[in-house]
Amino acid sequence: MSEQVTLSFLIGLAVGLSGWASFVYNYITGNPKIDCKIINIIVGQMNNPELSKKPLTSFMTYLYLVNKRKNTIHILDYEMEAEKKGEFQRLFRVYGTSN
Repeated sequence: MSEQVTLSFLIGLAVGLSGWASFVYNYITGNPKIDCKIINIIVGQMNNPELSKKPLTSFMTYLYLVNKRKNTIHILDYEMEAEKKGEFQRLFRVYGTSN
């Protein structure tokens, strides 16, 4: 009888631990692991039409993103920051051009 109890306990323990192991694995792999390569950066500068003394600078980037995990990602889910004078500043997106 004690062998049956021990075997039942071990089977239950294995099933329970496999459930928790699956939960932990899904939690860890649910976060994206991004590998980004910057292929090209084009920097443009022009005078601000509203404040002619202050220039505007644009960064046009060509990025190559690879997700090393199974979940899906999209480039618009992320924001880009650039370091200027020791401080990171968020860059804004431009979705098109207008005249």
